[in-house]
Amino acid sequence: MPEQVGSPVRFYQKWAFVLEIEGVAVAGFQDCGPLKQTAGLIEQHEGGARTAVDYSTSKFKTEKVAASRGASDNDELWQWWVNVKKGNVDKRNCSVVQQDPAGNPILRWNLPTCSLLSYEGGTFDGKNETENVIEKIEFQPLDLDRKTV
Repeated sequence: MPEQVGSPVRFYQKWAFVLEIEGVAVAGFQDCGPLKQTAGLIEQHEGGARTAVDYSTSKFKTEKVAASRGASDNDELWQWWVNVKKGNVDKRNCSVVQQDPAGNPILRWNLPTCSLLSYEGGTFDGKNETENVIEKIEFQPLDLDRKTV
């Protein structure tokens, strides 16, 4: 048998984003976002004056995150979705890791306490025996935390 030259390609190396649940890579995606938060405003009239208005930030809202055009080499996302369909409250700590073309991590977004909102499987073509094609998933995180790797 000939000697193998180079290193084998990891499954998630070909994706722009890798979704991790509790620190374990479960799927790779080409698109992921928006990773967005907004803060509300409180309007306060200082000293009863009608003309002087002071604004302060209030509670913040984290937008739902959509990951699309991806695949997985396991069924962890599907099992999470099945658990949600059964009516169980199942919140998980997720991370979205952006990768360079060589598969090296660039940025990590930690998304604590995520609820899975939707799951859309890809079109079955009968060719993918090792991949679970995932067209799109949506999940709602409680917060966002950006880390440089």
